Amino acid sequence: MSKNFGSIVPYTIKRSEIGLIKYIEQTLLRTSLWCDWVVLKALMLSYRTSVVNRTGVTSKRAEQMIWNAFVAAVNGDERSPVYFEFINALGCIPADVK
Repeated sequence: MSKNFGSIVPYTIKRSEIGLIKYIEQTLLRTSLWCDWVVLKALMLSYRTSVVNRTGVTSKRAEQMIWNAFVAAVNGDERSPVYFEFINALGCIPADVK
């Protein structure tokens, strides 16, 4: 007895995403780095509730703060709260892809 889970729907980038995320997703969608990006994005967004609870900002503002910290980490700012997560993710990328 097989279950029908419906047709496979291709991934679409949300219109509400900030420009940075849209750019990253358009760039990585059809590459070997896509799964790495999905994991990293989920990790970044997992901090949203913590940011909301600690700062009292809205969920949307917390998301903006997280992505600002992500950009700081990408630019090498060791003071970024997500710097080590970014460095660890970067370390998972094979040398021939970097």
